[in-house]
Amino acid sequence: MSLPGNDRDASAAQPAVAPVAAAKRAARQPNSLLRYAAALAVIAVLFGGVVYWFAGQNDMPPPRQVRELTIVNIVPPPPHRRRQCPNRR
Repeated sequence: MSLPGNDRDASAAQPAVAPVAAAKRAARQPNSLLRYAAALAVIAVLFGGVVYWFAGQNDMPPPRQVRELTIVNIVPPPPHRRRQCPNRR
């Protein structure tokens, strides 16, 4: 296994390329952020439309209140008649 003798030679060639790659990456990043923001905005608009569609359906009249009173005649049970045991006096 051989190790490079001097890393300065390899790093000297990269600074000329690195700023160009960094500039391309920086130029590409706002586009992706804009794309994500646009996708989130579309999702928010669709979600808002669904909520508006289901919450805004007022084409039916309000339900009629029905009040019923049921009268029940409650009678207490007849008194319990004590049975006498035949063996008991």
